Amino acid sequence: MDSNTCHEDNCGKAKDPNVKVFSASWDRAMWILNSALVILLGGMTIGFLIASIYGMRENIYCATIGLAGSLLPILILIISAAFAPRQYQISGDGILVRRLLAKDVKIPLCGIYSIEPVSYKYVLKKAVRVMGSGGGFGIYGEFTSPSLKYFNAYMTRRDKLVLIRTPDKPFVLTPDDPEGFIAAVQQKR
Repeated sequence: MDSNTCHEDNCGKAKDPNVKVFSASWDRAMWILNSALVILLGGMTIGFLIASIYGMRENIYCATIGLAGSLLPILILIISAAFAPRQYQISGDGILVRRLLAKDVKIPLCGIYSIEPVSYKYVLKKAVRVMGSGGGFGIYGEFTSPSLKYFNAYMTRRDKLVLIRTPDKPFVLTPDDPEGFIAAVQQKR
């Protein structure tokens, strides 16, 4: 097959020219928070492993508890990373919030009635996390706040927030290029 007739990305899948991809990188605060989280949970894992080695001399049950305890911090890291947003894709029928291992979230374009940039304070001032992460690899999940009531957030930073209103609930995303993202969504609608 001629290279001019087949456009492929690194994964071997054909690229769709109608899909626009926007990255979702971390800001400095997120880098610091996640570095501290990895160091803390890594230290806990090492501590549990050391305790299980010393516990093996005393009692096999102590060793078993130590080994089981060492898996918990690793599991927390894996689950947090799996659900965190990685990028946003805009196609002909919706916005996909791409995640590492968890199912992607789709926001249908036909249901969007407004999209606008917003501030971090407007979205998360007095917000309460119902289910999700408040910082580990991103701010994502379901939240409630006085300004938005119930909303879903898929954020990787504390700036460049984009509010998408749908009949069901609002969504807050943080593409690296919010103006380009808003323009692309409005063009597809």
